[in-house]
Amino acid sequence: MTSQQTVTRGPATMPPPSPPSPGRIKALARRKPWRAALALSAAMALSGCMDMLQEARLVQPGVPTGTIEVRNATGQPINDLRAGPCCDRWGYATHYSDGLLARRQTIPPGGTFAFPVSQGTYNIRASSGGSGFFAAVREHFHTTAVQAGGRVVWVVR
Repeated sequence: MTSQQTVTRGPATMPPPSPPSPGRIKALARRKPWRAALALSAAMALSGCMDMLQEARLVQPGVPTGTIEVRNATGQPINDLRAGPCCDRWGYATHYSDGLLARRQTIPPGGTFAFPVSQGTYNIRASSGGSGFFAAVREHFHTTAVQAGGRVVWVVR
């Protein structure tokens, strides 16, 4: 349906509905935050911005899988681990997965964590150190190729 068409509802003829305005979303946010979130999601879906929020799928249906194992050789626990299919033209993952570690789960120093992925090349990101705004967090990055049925080990130092 184009914007020129009209919808007949009962005896009167009305134009088709339009996405909520920013002022309307702000008014909803003050009174009912969940409605504002719903309206913002609908506006993003209508505007084509939902692909920016896309989560990377590490296991694709019908594609042979392998395993990535992360070994923590740092003196700090790894408290966040993410992976994403590689690569855009600069060699970076365009989307990372949600955190692979469960809530409050860490990889202790000397510990390991393994997860399945489809065959392909992946960027992996691990964060070690404390948590909180002023904590000294260290980011670790690695790019690796995984073959079908294979196992890749990344030692985080």
